[in-house]
Amino acid sequence: MGMFRDVVIGRELFAVIITLSVLIGLNKSNIHKLERKVDSLEIKLQSLEVELRNELKDEIRDEIRDGVKDKIKNSNRKIVTLLPFAQSMSELLYRLEEETEKYNKSENESEYRPLRDVYPPAY
Repeated sequence: MGMFRDVVIGRELFAVIITLSVLIGLNKSNIHKLERKVDSLEIKLQSLEVELRNELKDEIRDEIRDGVKDKIKNSNRKIVTLLPFAQSMSELLYRLEEETEKYNKSENESEYRPLRDVYPPAY
């Protein structure tokens, strides 16, 4: 009836108990005691099933949380190892932009200079 396949407590089992108790000569009060015990066992079993489900949910949640933490740690390690490379690349790009600007300025200035300023007279 529940999650525990090896423990079968239910009305079918109770019917077997009553049949056996009649066969061995138990009276009604003993049968009612057995019925109450079976009912209490069913209630306990249901609460155990709920506990087990909750524990499984907690375990699954913890496993997922641990997995996510591990992935974050690995990602952070990759970022930390790539950070110096990225910084050096950004420095190189910055220097390239500076040199390009200097070159463009010098090109612009040389375009408008008269020819005599660009090529001094040879004496």
